[in-house]
Amino acid sequence: MSKEREIGVLMTERLIYDWKKPNINQFQRAKLLKGYLITTGLSKRAFAEKFNISRSTIEDWLLWNNITPQDYTDLKKKGMMHLEIYKLLRTGKTNPNKLKKHYECTPLDYELEKMCNKLGKVNDSNLEVSIETKELAEKLITNCRRLIFKIEKKENKNRG
Repeated sequence: MSKEREIGVLMTERLIYDWKKPNINQFQRAKLLKGYLITTGLSKRAFAEKFNISRSTIEDWLLWNNITPQDYTDLKKKGMMHLEIYKLLRTGKTNPNKLKKHYECTPLDYELEKMCNKLGKVNDSNLEVSIETKELAEKLITNCRRLIFKIEKKENKNRG
């Protein structure tokens, strides 16, 4: 290893001990880690043992190489939370199409998905109702039907 590379490796090793500090973001950490692994030829497992960091943590850090800071910002602007993006990256490890699909989503898609997830979790044991509950549910159904009509109208317009 050349002197310059050796110095770079030493500097990176010093940074590794600061990686949990907030002054290094997930993208910088991922880039440094990937570069370090390539430069030193260490496996994730060897790196984990050397720095006493779990291998799953290392894999999580490396996930952030799969998305650019700009794409991350764009997804946040569309309404995705940091944790949702992280979960997509983890899922995208095995299914890259799932991550790609979310680049094409609109803010409305995210709001509808959140609402579906919330409503999907309601069951008899946690259902709390008020005088307004049924009326609001009916209003929601009516608005969903209107939305479906508008979507179909737009689809037909785009086809024709």
